[in-house]
Amino acid sequence: MRAPLSRVPLLIPTLVFVAGIIAGQFDFSLLWCLAPVGISLILGWKRHVYAAVVVLVFTLGFGDSRLQAPVPVNDSLIRNETTYSGVTITSRETESAQLLVVNIDSVDNRKCRPFLMAVTIPMMTPCIDVTDRVGFRAEITIPTPETDLPDEIDYNSYLIENGVVATALVEPDNITAVTPEPGLLNSLRRHHRFVTRLILTAPFDSKTAEFLNATLTGDDSLMTTDVRQLFSTTGLAHILALSGLHVGLIALFFSILLFPLHLSGHRYLKNIVIIITLWLFAIMTGLSPSVVRAVIMATLFLIGNMLQRRQSAINSLCFAALAILLVSPSSLYSIGFQLSFIAVAAIVLIADRINPVDRRNVIGRHIMGYATVSIAAMAGTGVVSAYYFHSFPLYFLFANIVAVFLLPFIMSGAIITLIFHAFGITLSWMGKAVDYLCGAVEWWASLISGLPGSTVENIYMHPLSVWLMLGSIAIIIWWLHSRRAAQLAAFGILCAVLIVTGFLLAKEYPEREVYITRHTRSTELLVKDNHRLWLYSTAPEQDFEAMIDRCRYRYQDYMGRRGIDSISVMPDCCHTTSFSRNGDVITLPGKTMIFIHGNAVVTPGIKADYAIVCRGFRGDIMALKEIVSADTILLSRDIDVRRHNRYKAQLSEQGIPFRSLRVTSFQMPL
Repeated sequence: MRAPLSRVPLLIPTLVFVAGIIAGQFDFSLLWCLAPVGISLILGWKRHVYAAVVVLVFTLGFGDSRLQAPVPVNDSLIRNETTYSGVTITSRETESAQLLVVNIDSVDNRKCRPFLMAVTIPMMTPCIDVTDRVGFRAEITIPTPETDLPDEIDYNSYLIENGVVATALVEPDNITAVTPEPGLLNSLRRHHRFVTRLILTAPFDSKTAEFLNATLTGDDSLMTTDVRQLFSTTGLAHILALSGLHVGLIALFFSILLFPLHLSGHRYLKNIVIIITLWLFAIMTGLSPSVVRAVIMATLFLIGNMLQRRQSAINSLCFAALAILLVSPSSLYSIGFQLSFIAVAAIVLIADRINPVDRRNVIGRHIMGYATVSIAAMAGTGVVSAYYFHSFPLYFLFANIVAVFLLPFIMSGAIITLIFHAFGITLSWMGKAVDYLCGAVEWWASLISGLPGSTVENIYMHPLSVWLMLGSIAIIIWWLHSRRAAQLAAFGILCAVLIVTGFLLAKEYPEREVYITRHTRSTELLVKDNHRLWLYSTAPEQDFEAMIDRCRYRYQDYMGRRGIDSISVMPDCCHTTSFSRNGDVITLPGKTMIFIHGNAVVTPGIKADYAIVCRGFRGDIMALKEIVSADTILLSRDIDVRRHNRYKAQLSEQGIPFRSLRVTSFQMPL
């Protein structure tokens, strides 16, 4: 039986509110709000109340998006040392630095409209954590994309997408204050440190402690990259990222724990305690969209249970979306937000419909639910996840059936162990049991990952193809609820359109591409030769391994789209069909270039199309022009700024063709 639209009255307002947020991303003035407000008043006067409300909701979404859009930094602050103060909202450590995002609310000891700043502290002290207020002096810069290759992963682009409008490098001596920010929410948020310390000192082995820290606090920074990658490639990444699954398990645990209250007639009290516990958990873990969504839905369910009201899961989902987007409209563009809401919608609309076990067989239907819920969730999120992460785990169902079955026992055992441990009682036997179960999950994930073809890699789709796929899935869901032949026909048509557009949108890439990239300590030349990427660098040989790892990470999408499967360092002397190298002289079809760096001796009379002047060259640029007959001189980014500017002025004065690589990279025309 189909649920009428009246059962989900918040569906249309939610979609309209989302449309308003999207419209707010365009550069329209808030005065544009007057037009829909006027339309709403006219509709209300004509007694079209619902239409008037819908238009007002659109206006609210538009206005909310514009009001909470990132504010550009005042030009007077750029590259001028100034005092700033703000609350740390994210904190991450690398091997040699702390990377913070700080919500700045004070400039030169005067209150200002808050803005986000990415702060790098090149030391591990003082240790700054989330909710700490930090004061410092720094020169700020505006983050701008710094990509040298197409499809390159760029940290600045990531910052811009997340609303960061300024960056700063802060030396420890310039930090003026680090104090815990007062306030109830901040105090509760800081309890994640206590939970982490509790986990690390409890009777768990190190791998289990890392896993539990991710599943109970949302902090997976202790886990190794290999373990995170293992869970990602097997379709188990959602276990490490806090979501509705974890909230549901915590609610179930406390529901069982508080069952005596239910038996004694205090059902309302039990539900209230669970609601409070879930909100404390959400605050402690940082109020991520996926957790807040789950807690809001759980709260509505428990309140409805107390009031004995019938509920609609989709309506609760819409309410959660409206609540989150009203407070933070930018969450709409968060991958976690999108995957969380799509997954729940798919589970609600699909899982029950595809369960083949008769409803009268309660146990069998519940067991089969482990499979149908996983299938439904992947049906909804698979396309979006593949679009963002460019891979798809083929054996996700087998991986999830075991892992999701074991997770309740792991989390319950861990919570009990931690509660007793907090009171000084060590349950070693339960800690070992949790260790065993965590080890079983990782062993199972390793087994699945090792199967042939376990993951489809290098999936790159055009946004139009993604929307067509989501439309096809929506039609199938519609068919599951109504079983009409017209919907199957529409599905077939949409699939045909998808196939045709796939061919039309397919992009062809040249067999050879050549780029000179920008780095502060060395200069790199990248030569794409079919399915291989060749690398030349002025860096010392001991840095090559780290450099290749960096290139493999930053250029993974560039390589994936073009079918490149390996990166190799050019031998000092080599000859291929695409290029030849003799020391610092590299010859490409129709082009020759020489890299001049360090104390390298340049042979007089060399003819080249490009002479690339790099870090370490301290000679006379005009004398170099006499030695090397080059059509164009390229000034690399790794040259000292003052030396770079002096060379630039000399070349410009003499009218010698040159190009600076300090601002932009260089693609070699072939």
